[in-house]
Amino acid sequence: MLKPFSIIVMCVALAAAAPPQQEPVALELRPVLEAGRYTALELHLRFRGDADGETELRLPNDWGGQVALYRAIRDLSADAEISTGPNEWTRLLRHAPNATVNVRYRVVDDGSASRRGGAGNDYRVRIEPDYFFALGDAMIAQPSHISTDTPAEFAVTGLPEGAAFASDAEHARFGRRLVFGDLIESTTIGGNVRIVDAGGGARLAIHGAVDARDDNGWRESFTNIANAQRTYWGADLGAYMVTIIAEAPENPGSISVGGTGRGDGFAFFATANAPPETLDRTLAHEMMHTWVPRRIGRLNDSPNEAQDYWLSEGFTDWAMMRTLMRSGLWREGDFASVFNEYLRDYDLSPVHEAPNARILTDYWNDRDVSDLPYRRGMLLATYWDAQVRAATRGRKDFDDVLLWMQARARREPRARAVDLLARAMRRVARLDISADLARLVERGEAAPIPEDAFGVCGDLAWVEQPEFHRGFDVQATLAADNIIAGTVVDGPAWRAGLRDGMRLIGRRGGEIGNPTVEIAYEIEDAQGRRVLSWMPQGARTVRFRQLNLAAAQQNGGPGLGPCGRRLAGL
Repeated sequence: MLKPFSIIVMCVALAAAAPPQQEPVALELRPVLEAGRYTALELHLRFRGDADGETELRLPNDWGGQVALYRAIRDLSADAEISTGPNEWTRLLRHAPNATVNVRYRVVDDGSASRRGGAGNDYRVRIEPDYFFALGDAMIAQPSHISTDTPAEFAVTGLPEGAAFASDAEHARFGRRLVFGDLIESTTIGGNVRIVDAGGGARLAIHGAVDARDDNGWRESFTNIANAQRTYWGADLGAYMVTIIAEAPENPGSISVGGTGRGDGFAFFATANAPPETLDRTLAHEMMHTWVPRRIGRLNDSPNEAQDYWLSEGFTDWAMMRTLMRSGLWREGDFASVFNEYLRDYDLSPVHEAPNARILTDYWNDRDVSDLPYRRGMLLATYWDAQVRAATRGRKDFDDVLLWMQARARREPRARAVDLLARAMRRVARLDISADLARLVERGEAAPIPEDAFGVCGDLAWVEQPEFHRGFDVQATLAADNIIAGTVVDGPAWRAGLRDGMRLIGRRGGEIGNPTVEIAYEIEDAQGRRVLSWMPQGARTVRFRQLNLAAAQQNGGPGLGPCGRRLAGL
């Protein structure tokens, strides 16, 4: 035991050397109303200033395809001397060293968004007379010396009576430790908004309406997905928030569904005519990221993270499909349709056997490459599921592998998910997948999924059909502001009357990727508007695999039949 004198000397020395105690970043948000209409958001940001007495404050700038977000910032003030920084989105604050700094400003809807009404994802701050919506990236000024893991506090004040409000920055009240990075990655919505609570901190906030589903339908869908995922993993989803902003399509018949993940939530933007099943599928995928990969192991460190996307995205889709079957939102035909979409896209992809290193280099600049890890990972999970079933004589499947990874990751939070996968396959089924990882992942060879991988459901078989082709160059058309370009002379679209120079209004029928369903587009030219339709078939023949459900296994009644239980992993 140290002598008291030694303790005093050591404490004095430590006190002299230690930096000031870390102070939480506090954010207070207050909506501004004029004559009962929302006009702005008022933000109060409190933090400890930099030790040298000068803090660089970075206003929102470019994010999510939006530019000059700082134009929405108004009336910025601080209890410090403010000067303009090296660019338009930077301010320099001069204050006493390590002083607590209070910054106040207003955020408005600056009206500069180029796309509204479902034509694209508008990530700028939205302030409409009856509601407001903001992503943290678009509204929060960031002191450059404050790290994202700094503790944080959040509060909302001044809400009018009867107004709804939801933000994942509130998740501290569900027991989650809030840090500054959570504020930056937050979603905030309030006003004329309906809140659906699925329990356990899982909430859905809706503004507007999707034509084919009312709020009771959303409540049932969201709750069923959350419960199915909780049951699958044997663990709580935790605090999670989803926002849906539904608006009228820019053109009649045009459909748009998009959004962005928010760490512990997801922000949807959709046209009112969006198919609810498309929203369910996206919602289930994003909610599944609560577990994959976060609770089954770490990905490769940045900048090499994309090397593991086959696992993080592909296994997410594998588990998503299982739980959508368990939720009751999918039946056998729904599963087969989506699985066949993956098979077709993979087999017909020009890069389907690209090595894994290609994903690392081209993920962000080649659409075919960015799609590859989703398809490859889901099909690898299907292949390994068949391997586990065979090795254990049906006693175990790939679900048991993922659950073992979850249990082990709790004990080894620094373990890499790929390493835990290899260990789980040995533990669950005594299978060594080191050769698979080298051959099917690193070299990119196609996984040899057996024909009977789905047992009683049916068989995988190769099919041949004409390639899907719209009959015109869709990319060139979009680049020309929807003026038809690249029409294939004497092709099906040409014979239906399509010509270069016509204006494309929107698609009115068909299924993208499926050449066996007639496609239809509304066009406009000197003769007026009309709808043209044709079979979207090119000159080439393509070959790909397909899951053919046995007629006896296409269950139409309540509950899951033998095939449904197999697809759900029950």
